[in-house]
Amino acid sequence: VLVKPGCQVPLDGVIAHGQALVSAEHITGESVPVLKRQGNPVPAGSLCHDGALCVRVTQLAEESTPAKIAQLARNAQAKRPKLRTFLDVFGETYSKFVIGATIASFFVMVACGVPVVGDGVVKGALYRAMGLLTVASPCALVMVPMAYVSAIAALASRGILLKGGRVLDAARLCRTIAMDKTGTLTTGSLSVRHVVALNDDGTSSESLEATKSSMDIAKALSMRSSHPVSTAIIAEAARRRSDNADVRVADFNLVPGGGVSGLLTLQSPGKDSKTFRASLGSLEFVSKHLPPAFVERIHAAVAAKGSIGSNGILSVLVVTSPSSGSVRSV
Repeated sequence: VLVKPGCQVPLDGVIAHGQALVSAEHITGESVPVLKRQGNPVPAGSLCHDGALCVRVTQLAEESTPAKIAQLARNAQAKRPKLRTFLDVFGETYSKFVIGATIASFFVMVACGVPVVGDGVVKGALYRAMGLLTVASPCALVMVPMAYVSAIAALASRGILLKGGRVLDAARLCRTIAMDKTGTLTTGSLSVRHVVALNDDGTSSESLEATKSSMDIAKALSMRSSHPVSTAIIAEAARRRSDNADVRVADFNLVPGGGVSGLLTLQSPGKDSKTFRASLGSLEFVSKHLPPAFVERIHAAVAAKGSIGSNGILSVLVVTSPSSGSVRSV
């Protein structure tokens, strides 16, 4: 099966050819895409972000991951909560009582002289007996199971699976919740924590101009990418109002599962224009532009800022000279 960029994987399978950043948020809860290469498994419903994948199907549709999730939801709806079990027993007895009371009231009223049908002034025994049946009918008992089914279905549509209606009964008495999966309790979107600028010798740069130039360059490249990291960079640039420089991008290139690169011309107000090549992406992607020792300096500089989260370094920007290829800044 050929999965194009921006499309979902239709069935569970293994990548036979290609690489791309794939998001399986509906299963893992993790919003950060993961690089998938040849031989890696991909579940049905995963979103292919930037590359084309040739996937060899390993499971039938009814055995796929979304089908299993749907089956779990159906099993949860089939498990009867305690209240529903009680109401089923009580409702059967109550319904028989209401029907018996309706029939008995009809014959009692007829025996007391109330006309069966009646007229426009006096209501008949049949009308009054039906009124008793309507008022005493167990409509609430019928709606209780529907409430449970609707609640389970609504939660399943939001990615929350329950083992049955009894979970809802237990939630009413719950006062403390313990989460057993670290890293998934997030807002579902990335954000920029720190911008760490390095000079060509690997030393940290505290210059505000260097930080601002980095944001201008990163924003220009990110505008041409749909990756979640690019979205976070654009949002951060807008928050910082980093739009004073005119950055023109040429020879733009997107490497699936790696990052983006391009030839940029930076024109700042009152300054001469500068032309350089920039690469933005994973550390593995940009490391080809860096000396081996420089990679360790990146880890050290970022760690000093306390910026490495559970996912490590997500994105690195490398600026090199277009002629010599030497590193100018990171």
